[in-house]
Amino acid sequence: MPGMTEVARQVPAAERAARAVELKAQGFTYEEIAVQLGYASKAGAYVAVVRALKLANEKSAELGKHYRDLELAKLDALESELWGVIRARHLVAQNGEIVRDPDGNPLTDSRPKVDAVEAMVKVSARRARLLGLDQSTDTQVGVQVNYLVQGTDLSDYQ
Repeated sequence: MPGMTEVARQVPAAERAARAVELKAQGFTYEEIAVQLGYASKAGAYVAVVRALKLANEKSAELGKHYRDLELAKLDALESELWGVIRARHLVAQNGEIVRDPDGNPLTDSRPKVDAVEAMVKVSARRARLLGLDQSTDTQVGVQVNYLVQGTDLSDYQ
């Protein structure tokens, strides 16, 4: 199959490029990398390193997106559970018995809702950080300085 030889050729090339990146990280010159790994020239070693780093960066970005999507799904599930707690009616219990008011009505316990709201705020904050919604905005300040030279004829310097 023609495709098989191409794949077989790419695997060693990918391994060789990965090794070229390792060598570059260790301080080898492109010329040394070319000689050691059998590239035709230092330019060939350079191209291999740049391509390998670009590919690694793209894979890293894909993994980062996948991780972010997983984390967002977890946050969605947590948020859904918390909304259930917030919407539910919680009764005060003591010694396994529901506490009632003098008229016999069960007392409502607001603590679970308050705890769920606090947790919801944390989930929202985590989601905002994950999505970069809380990034600070940088402010640039420019300064212009003008010098006044007195007692000198500037035409002498032109």
